[in-house]
Amino acid sequence: MQSGDKAYPDSFPIASGDPAGSIPHLLQLLDRPIAFHRCFVTLTGSVTAALMLSQALYWQRRCKDPEGWWYKTRDEWAEETGLGRYEQEGARKRLRKLGMLQEHLRGVPATVWYRVNEERLLEELAKAARQKTSNTVSVGGKPPIQLVENQPTGWRKTSQLDGGKPANQAQWKRSYNLTTYK
Repeated sequence: MQSGDKAYPDSFPIASGDPAGSIPHLLQLLDRPIAFHRCFVTLTGSVTAALMLSQALYWQRRCKDPEGWWYKTRDEWAEETGLGRYEQEGARKRLRKLGMLQEHLRGVPATVWYRVNEERLLEELAKAARQKTSNTVSVGGKPPIQLVENQPTGWRKTSQLDGGKPANQAQWKRSYNLTTYK
């Protein structure tokens, strides 16, 4: 965070290097925590999507629209959650794909309005609860442990000997993009 940010003005003693009186100012930075539902990470397979869904559910419960729609700008999302533009877009895309967040544009200039699909969210929560009781909790629709035939890329077998050089000179030259000149 830079000293020019709204949450950390230059007038704070910490920003100017003065430690005296900095604790009350530091505590001012901790004034707006947001609720984060850990179970949403299991449902969405993403911490950012879970954070956005938690905050969306918070606003859904406080909206005045009879159909449950509410709006929030990208800057408001960033201010509340700390998520940047691309993190927000990725989280929104994942939530739309899972059917948990609905979006539409209203007004000129267009504003994105949101609504949590509470029915879909409850279905997924119930499904996760059933899976938890059977001890096979999935993360983002994937089983917790997947058996794979291929080793991770860092474990590939090489033709190099323990000395660090390939077994033959031609392979060594190719690996270092060396050509022989005659």
